[in-house]
Amino acid sequence: MSVDVTRENDDPFWSKSLDRKALGKIADYIIIMGYDEHWGGSPVAGSVSSLPWIKEGTKLLMKEVPAHKIILAVPFYTREWVTDLSTKKVKSHDRTMAEVNKIISSHKLKKVWDKQTQQNYVEYTSKGKKHQIWIEDKKSMKLRIDLVKQNHLGGAAAWYIGSETPDIWDVYHFNQ
Repeated sequence: MSVDVTRENDDPFWSKSLDRKALGKIADYIIIMGYDEHWGGSPVAGSVSSLPWIKEGTKLLMKEVPAHKIILAVPFYTREWVTDLSTKKVKSHDRTMAEVNKIISSHKLKKVWDKQTQQNYVEYTSKGKKHQIWIEDKKSMKLRIDLVKQNHLGGAAAWYIGSETPDIWDVYHFNQ
């Protein structure tokens, strides 16, 4: 039996309501949803899953659940953040990896490595709106799979199959 849990945070009705230690005792696996650091509807643009954020979440969970029972769920999607420069209102749109690649190609954008999030990043402005994307790609997935290996976690899962690009599967080799 497996149980999905959010990354620990202070929300008493969302994350704080879960007794991870008790769940870890009875479940075969605890799947940490390593995404939605900045959720759809967030008032602030940001990464769906920065590496420092998920590293911290994994360390917190390992205090209550044995590492071999933890499965890290990674995002095969991201969000395109659109900020209206006149009103400063932020909206987001869920994007598959292929959709992000099309946006990058159609706007002739150059990926820039964001040291803070440990992800590639692009932005552009069009029609008074700033577009920002913290990119989930082969490079960001490799760092997450490395996290699984380094901490001897039970494995990796993803949300959601079908939103990835084919090259992602190259990093999913646990016996190397």
